[in-house]
Amino acid sequence: MKMPPHEIAIQIREAIGNPPLDFESIETEGAYINFFSNRKILALRIISKIKRLGSNFGKSDFGKKEKVMVEFPSPNTNKPLHLGHLRNMSIGESISRISEFNGEKIIRTNLNNDRGIHICKSMLAYKKWGKGKKPSKKIKSDHLVGDFYVKYSKKEKADPKIEKEAHDMLGKWESGDKETILLWKKMNKWALDGFKETYKNFGIKHDKEYFESNIYTKGREIILKGVEKGIFEKIEDGSVKLDLKKEGLGEKYLLRADGTSLYITQ
Repeated sequence: MKMPPHEIAIQIREAIGNPPLDFESIETEGAYINFFSNRKILALRIISKIKRLGSNFGKSDFGKKEKVMVEFPSPNTNKPLHLGHLRNMSIGESISRISEFNGEKIIRTNLNNDRGIHICKSMLAYKKWGKGKKPSKKIKSDHLVGDFYVKYSKKEKADPKIEKEAHDMLGKWESGDKETILLWKKMNKWALDGFKETYKNFGIKHDKEYFESNIYTKGREIILKGVEKGIFEKIEDGSVKLDLKKEGLGEKYLLRADGTSLYITQ
């Protein structure tokens, strides 16, 4: 049009003329045209529609027969749910209900991150200082697990060497050490029982639950095959990495030197 944007905006505004009833005013600001709705008329229209449609207000067939998976809140089993999880629960459940209202078949899922070094930290603290403590009416089960995660953090600050013990415990877990697995199952159950109580209080039910402990080995198998094919590099200390420097992403470690898995492994 070979005209300055602000002049184009002015011409469009002049061509519109008097604003329709839906709008209080139409104003230009630089290259932009701002439409200000008439809130009173808008409110009356919406209220009238709500009265006419009742419980069907807002309903459509937009998602008719579509199947959608909504995953939330996917917590770690080393501490109780926090405000971030409550936010994700609210968003996930809201999306699920709105989508169901519009005809979609919703599958609510939850991925529990129930393995890894962070899990072993709470386990180690309980093993060393738990003294057989169990959940009770005074302390919710997932809060008990979280207390020992906090205790580990404090102990590590005072004695950084304790981190090696946590890594050793992870190695025992991945190798199937009986005592370690029993402790893991007990504390995981405490965490999950606490989560279920919170979900119930918020009216949330999941159709399917997944657990990282059931899937992480598949990632390791892929990584080891990648080493054989030269896709990934196994360095001198035994760890495995992927060089993505050409892509501007640096180096990504996929397995630790002791062979244990990282979060990215799965």
